[in-house]
Amino acid sequence: MDIFVGRDNPVRAIRDELKDMKSQKNIRILSISGPAGVGKTFLLDHALSELDLDHLRYLPLRVDGNTNSVTLADIIFRDLISTQHPKVGNDARYFRVTRQAWEHLQWMDAAARAELERIAKDDEDLAKLVAALYEGVVGLLELIPTKKAKKMSRFAKRIRGQDVENLVHRVRRAKAYREEKGRLFGLLPVGRAAKERNLLRKDLQGSLAEYVTIDLAAILSGYRPEDWKRYLPSKVDGLDRCLMIFDDYETLEPTLDDFLRRELLRRLEKAKFQTVIIILGRDGIRDVDFAWEQYFGKNIVLDLRLAALSEDESRQYLEALGIHDGNARERIIRNSLGLPFLLAAEAEFELQGGSSALSLQKFVDRTTRWMTQEQKAWALSLAFLEDVNEDTVRHMLPDNNPMEVVEWFKQEASIRSPEAGKWRMLPIIRSRFQASVQNDSPNQYRIYKEKSSIANQQL
Repeated sequence: MDIFVGRDNPVRAIRDELKDMKSQKNIRILSISGPAGVGKTFLLDHALSELDLDHLRYLPLRVDGNTNSVTLADIIFRDLISTQHPKVGNDARYFRVTRQAWEHLQWMDAAARAELERIAKDDEDLAKLVAALYEGVVGLLELIPTKKAKKMSRFAKRIRGQDVENLVHRVRRAKAYREEKGRLFGLLPVGRAAKERNLLRKDLQGSLAEYVTIDLAAILSGYRPEDWKRYLPSKVDGLDRCLMIFDDYETLEPTLDDFLRRELLRRLEKAKFQTVIIILGRDGIRDVDFAWEQYFGKNIVLDLRLAALSEDESRQYLEALGIHDGNARERIIRNSLGLPFLLAAEAEFELQGGSSALSLQKFVDRTTRWMTQEQKAWALSLAFLEDVNEDTVRHMLPDNNPMEVVEWFKQEASIRSPEAGKWRMLPIIRSRFQASVQNDSPNQYRIYKEKSSIANQQL
């Protein structure tokens, strides 16, 4: 059951901005920040639930940080423009230019993969790396450095260390990612498809931003005069404005941030339609990169920084859930620190009897739902440590980079104790995680206890 308490002012502020039909700004940015589990997404969804976006003439587009997409092209095509809006979502005429760009990138990837597989036909390890890199991904042109983009974004999640360097070196030499030349040693012009592919090769981010802007203009304000040769569809009646939502921005930032700041938003500023951009993340958007304030400070019209619920709000929430025992309520409030996700997890645990294997599993699932499988495994093992530091992590997770694990833990405010003088997990989460491991695998529980005993003795 979804119960919303408190935070009336933030909800009202979001609604007021979205209902503002008189703003003279072409783009307005709303930043909603706070630690994981503080209720950022729930707050926004609650605010949106009482608005009629169709009546306000918005085309809503949304990207969540838990997407499986790892390239910029995939995030744009599979997430951002995959709208289910009834006037746009099922009509192949819309977002056709962006879709064609994605198909060009798909063509390049297929050609490059075939080339690399020929090279790797006698090298089983290399063949496995090629397969892992290209499986289910479009847009590996992103690996090719340009003057504008030199980041590797999120590919390190798939392949790591020296394997990355070796494979990236080979990918960058693939013929499919090089400029196509016309016949007769380049004297003749290339065809239209090759020309579009060359534009992508020259400036991937800029080209994709241009294509998205072209498609949005066709939908919301009518196609631009300079785009008449693209045979674009007519404007959609009843849609005049765009709403873009980027959730869990700390996850999306390595892939999207440069694209948004340097390319897409600058084009949308000049468009004949308005765009409202809502960015949810652990850090306020001004803190993500100083360039947000430098170039778009005047466009950041709302900067909400959420904190935990007050004790009164927490009591109200628990009472609405049906927890009427005063002692139980105070214990849950004390253990959860007022974080909505922990309040919900503890309340569910209490209502189900508090000791069943199912209630433990639901608690773990709820408190780790935004983590990757690797991060979830880290969290379960770190629950056995008194202090989390590079020395103790080295004992618990000998096959992982202890610096990487500790840095992740420092940023994972949803399970980290804000009150401890050292890096420690919240006591309630420690105990629940340990109990869950013991339920699932007594042998793994014993191994973790033995490792942690050695690690904790060295404190």
